[in-house]
Amino acid sequence: DLQERYDKIAEENHKLKKKCRILAKRLRDAG
Repeated sequence: DLQERYDKIAEENHKLKKKCRILAKRLRDAG
């Protein structure tokens, strides 16, 4: 099902964005 696959991709994308935000924050705090 296309919708299901899209949801899965969207969820992965969301996790990645969150991880990037956390990393960016950590870098800002360190720098």
